[in-house]
Amino acid sequence: MKSKTWIIFFVIIFCFVILAVSLSAFVYYFPQKHRDLIKLYSTQNNLNPSLVASIINAESRYNSNAKSSAGALGLMQIMPETAFWVAENNNILLNNEEELFEPQKNIEIGCCYLKILLTEFSNIKTVLCAYNAGPSYARLWLKNTQYCSDGKEINNPPFTETSNYVDKVLFYQKFYSFVW
Repeated sequence: MKSKTWIIFFVIIFCFVILAVSLSAFVYYFPQKHRDLIKLYSTQNNLNPSLVASIINAESRYNSNAKSSAGALGLMQIMPETAFWVAENNNILLNNEEELFEPQKNIEIGCCYLKILLTEFSNIKTVLCAYNAGPSYARLWLKNTQYCSDGKEINNPPFTETSNYVDKVLFYQKFYSFVW
């Protein structure tokens, strides 16, 4: 009888350890920093917060000081030229590109930019292609039947990086949708 009790005890402990490791892995792979800012600017721009959280994770892994080799800055990896254009057209004060390292400013501008892309393209895969490669490429790919069959959804972007990016964001969004 005592050995049966010990086995049950160890099984329960083992289950708790597995649960703790699973939760730690989830938090590591799916960080949830800046929830209030993501919620605020997602709501203001009629965006799904799980999409914004997924883009931030794919772009910077929630590193507000991230800078890409191409020059994109901050959490949502926004190019300074794009940020100044978005800020100017949406009455957002942006004094210099260093402000893009501030989570509040970066998420605010990034969400406005996403809204602009969603207004133009409406299809989420196409929006993600435009976010990653730029809207000019997305417009070209929409016209090419090799990449798009219906003029709305880019199914096969020619850049491997863009294809992987779209898949990654959509994968992350499945998980973030549980917590947003």
